[in-house]
Amino acid sequence: MPSLTGCAPSLTLANQTPLTEKRMSIRQYVALALMGLAALPFTTVRVRAAEEAAPVAAHIKLSGDLNEAPVSSDSLFGAAAENFKSKLDRIHKAAKDDAVKALYLEIDGVSMGWGKLDELTRAVAEFRKTGKKAFAYMEGGDAKEYLLATSCDEICVPESGWIMLTGVRAEVSFYKDLLDKIGVKADILRMGEAKSAAEPYTQTKMSEASHKQLEGVLDDFYENSMVGRIVKNRGEKKFTAEQVKKIIDNGPYAAHAAEKTGLIDRVVYQKDFEESFKETLKADGVTITRNYGQTKSEELDLSSPFAIFKLMSPS
Repeated sequence: MPSLTGCAPSLTLANQTPLTEKRMSIRQYVALALMGLAALPFTTVRVRAAEEAAPVAAHIKLSGDLNEAPVSSDSLFGAAAENFKSKLDRIHKAAKDDAVKALYLEIDGVSMGWGKLDELTRAVAEFRKTGKKAFAYMEGGDAKEYLLATSCDEICVPESGWIMLTGVRAEVSFYKDLLDKIGVKADILRMGEAKSAAEPYTQTKMSEASHKQLEGVLDDFYENSMVGRIVKNRGEKKFTAEQVKKIIDNGPYAAHAAEKTGLIDRVVYQKDFEESFKETLKADGVTITRNYGQTKSEELDLSSPFAIFKLMSPS
């Protein structure tokens, strides 16, 4: 019988990869993946370093009565109360902080006398001596608030803002007519023509000597503390004393009128004002530290019935 020589059919897969090659490919993928994972921490560090390198604008809000009484560090609602010294300390701290490149003063209804105004002005001047910028933002303000703002490099108010710059004034109340009606007579010994402390109780109007004395005090404040301060602090505007006096005589001013006269630098809303820090500081980004340097105490959860025990416990 004829013999049949059979050949087993041979099936060849053109795309078949040997097992050793597969293993090598897997090893390569694993190695590449590990290299990528190893690079991630360094990338993160570089990103964080860039963020940390962003200049800081120290935000300090000045509002209300800047009293000088000692305050408790244990506040009921978290943020500890502050006094006038605390505000000054925060400005001085920002001046010494290398990360801080600008001071951002938000002036909002500050009640202060001429002495406190001078101290705040000196603190801002010392900050600027370090080569750092100072910005002032105010919704509106009276003469003292505006004079404080002039100690900064730039003053901005929103479109709805105003500057109540109208000079200085003083008034004296007299009570002699009231005392006469109730049958009371003030018995006061007066020594010297300019000693006017008793006048409100013994006269119905100011004496000539008293009027001259008070007028001299007001003239001094007007010429030096107001006109002279604006001429000096707004030096880039090259104001003369006579120009400033004329500006004051025509006050108060709405925002755009104040910008036109040179009292302020820009009319801008607060968000856009803060965005402009990048351009002024020539940085890609600026970190605004809200309430810079303000001490915060531990907050209480008043929804908890046990919060009362924490309030009653000795500190």
